Amino acid sequence: MKSRTRDREGAVIDIFERTSTGTGSLLDVGCGDGDLTVRIGEAFGAEELYGVDVSPDAVERARERGLTAFRVDLDEETLPFDDDQFAAVHAGEVIDYLRDPDHLFGEVQRCLRPGGLFVLTTPNLASIHNRIALLFGKLPYPMRGEFDRLVGENEGPSSLSKRSSVFTYETLHSVLSAHDLHVLTVLGATSTPPEASTIHRLVETVAVAFPSLSYRNIFVCQNTG
Repeated sequence: MKSRTRDREGAVIDIFERTSTGTGSLLDVGCGDGDLTVRIGEAFGAEELYGVDVSPDAVERARERGLTAFRVDLDEETLPFDDDQFAAVHAGEVIDYLRDPDHLFGEVQRCLRPGGLFVLTTPNLASIHNRIALLFGKLPYPMRGEFDRLVGENEGPSSLSKRSSVFTYETLHSVLSAHDLHVLTVLGATSTPPEASTIHRLVETVAVAFPSLSYRNIFVCQNTG
């Protein structure tokens, strides 16, 4: 499966469009205000859209966009859905902020129908950017508060990111497989802030062709449980 674009949101929408069944419900884990959820749902042809998020304000905005949305603490609570309820699940830039991603993966597998689609995006701890940073004694980019601010993910003053679970390509592949979420393919995706240098942009462009080196990974999985 090849994507027409490698920016994260564009690539995810493309994946759902290419795998559309035209039936079934879709769940967005970490749905935010529901904007991306609606676009994913349209691409997939979902009959119903559901979302969960830890932010009450985000849940309210998602409901205004037509989602059936719930506030859920993904580290502590189970998803408020039936077994085998969804044809597809999306979790974009969520697992890296969880203390217990295994809990979420178990819940996704439970709620996803056999053969259902799970699309996950997350930073790659072993990207070429992070390998170079460590070589010079620097924090990996996903752990830096200033990088979060550059890409609009964290407006706080801390020099540290709020992320707590950043995986390498190989490790996440193994963890997903252990939860009967069979990895069909992995794509690299860009995450270039506006202030990035020409060299940074060049490295990013080359790295997306090699998911194990790309800054962000998009895992496309199928529930085999």
